[in-house]
Amino acid sequence: ILHDGSCHWFTLTNLKSNNRYQVQAYDSLYQDTTYLNNLSFKNCLSKLLKKDLQYSPNQKNDNLVECSIEPVQRQNDALMCGLFAIAFAYDLCRSVDPIDQFYDVEKMREHLLKCLK
Repeated sequence: ILHDGSCHWFTLTNLKSNNRYQVQAYDSLYQDTTYLNNLSFKNCLSKLLKKDLQYSPNQKNDNLVECSIEPVQRQNDALMCGLFAIAFAYDLCRSVDPIDQFYDVEKMREHLLKCLK
């Protein structure tokens, strides 16, 4: 689960990848490839991966990081990104693909609180 430096949380993984330089972003707000050019997003990637790597979306090159934005459920306000990021990460840890999930937005906060207790 990563913070983009500007009030937004998302989940990044390489669990479905052939190598560590292929990553998937699960983001309930931004699902557009233009987000891959966002400086905050690139900074998050560079902190996780080798600093000498160059970043380029959707290009196959051993020296570049490939990233896809996965088509997950969208949030309907500006506040739910953290809850969705937690839900995506939890499902990924259980080998459940968040692409196939529908999250009950009305129950997410209450459910997280029960889990934390």
